[in-house]
This record gives sequence, C-alpha cells and structure tokens, in this order.
Amino acid sequence: MNHSVTLQNLDEATGNWLFAEAQKRNVSVETLTIVLLHKGIEKEQEAVDRKAHFQALERQHAEAYAKIPVKPGEFEEWEAEQIWGDE
Repeated sequence: MNHSVTLQNLDEATGNWLFAEAQKRNVSVETLTIVLLHKGIEKEQEAVDRKAHFQALERQHAEAYAKIPVKPGEFEEWEAEQIWGDE
C-alpha cells in the first residue's frame, strides 16, 4: 500500500507553505511531512495521557470525599480569606 503524500493532495495554501518550509529547512517535502505528523501524533498522545491523568486524579478526589465527606461548617471560616478574582 502506497501512503505517499504529494502536494496535489493538499490545498494550495498548505502545499505552498509545506514546500516553502521544506526549502527553508533544506529537507524534502516528504521528510518534513513525516516529521510534522510525528510531532502532531506525539502532541496528541501527550494530551490524551494528560487527560487520563487528570481524570484519575479527579476520581481519587471524588472517592476520598465519598469516604470522608466534608462536615457542615468545616470550611466556612476560610471563605472570607478566599480571593476569587474580579469580585
């Protein structure tokens, strides 16, 4: 199966940008395309990993509060100390 990327497959502006960037970097359009795709895939995976990490933390937080719920009045004395921005 041939998965080659050609400038004909891209819109004109993207093709022009890709060609110009490849010339600036002194690499082929194909090489630059592969590098950019790999970087995009890595960035997407990092975002997925980060999201999963925060979901796990939120789950732990919820489980902890389910085990030891906040008592009425537990944080009331600190409400005056909190700064919420443009209030």
